Amino acid sequence: MRVIEILCSHPHCARKDEHSQICDGGECAGCQPWPAADGLRLCQHHADRLAGDLDAIPDLWAALDDASLGGSGTGQPTVSGGTVDPPMPINPTVVELQQQIRAGLVEWALLISRERGMDTPPDNVPAIAQHVARSAPWLAAHPAAPEACTAMSDLVAAARRITQPSGTRAWTIGPCPEDGCSGTIAAVMRIDGAKLPSELACDTSPDHVWKPPQWSALGERIAAAADPTMVDTAALAEALDVKPQRVRYLASLGVLTAQRRRVIGHTGRPAMIFNLAASLVAYAAYSVSPLLSRS
Repeated sequence: MRVIEILCSHPHCARKDEHSQICDGGECAGCQPWPAADGLRLCQHHADRLAGDLDAIPDLWAALDDASLGGSGTGQPTVSGGTVDPPMPINPTVVELQQQIRAGLVEWALLISRERGMDTPPDNVPAIAQHVARSAPWLAAHPAAPEACTAMSDLVAAARRITQPSGTRAWTIGPCPEDGCSGTIAAVMRIDGAKLPSELACDTSPDHVWKPPQWSALGERIAAAADPTMVDTAALAEALDVKPQRVRYLASLGVLTAQRRRVIGHTGRPAMIFNLAASLVAYAAYSVSPLLSRS
């Protein structure tokens, strides 16, 4: 009995020096796709790529929101204190990309809801992206898998070119937790595919370097340290270069651990405060978590 090998249907999937039956070799570096993963229409690499791109969208969307202000376009005027403030400049390139991301996600979310009999998600892009991401394995087995994978990859790459133009983000974490070390840890976050990996590194000792799989454990050590620097939502958002709404959202997911402290003179719900260094490490670990889950 002849076994038929199912190949990945992604248009750019190819094995080096492996050629299809209709290719004569020549200058071709390889055009034979990798085998599709069990039950899928994509190879494991492209199935993981689809899932990883969908997981990345909520954070990229928040960064695009920040980047959308500051362009040459014109937003709507706002009213404050009884006066009309001039409109905030809007970056039309970012707005157009956000429209494309939203349209693509809505298309896949409606497909999933229609064919799987699932409820549609709340009408906001992070929720829609998470809804589609939960069905990523199903989508990777669907006839539309190559289109979905290619579209999401292109959109995520475009978002990263805007929000991470150098391909690298960096921020200071805090004191190095190693005994006797007076150095400071900094996070260096690089995009997937960069020549160098993301890392947390001490500026004093070259031996004090932590790769992404070690970040969660490092965060626990930092969280247990005495006399941590505690900050409120606004200060943490500024340190992470995100909006306060993003900090509250990540706290609701359990990514960031908040404590509640009542502010003197306020009768409402106690305010959230965060261990600054531990939160920075937790955010770094969350940012690379799609990559770790595929390693």
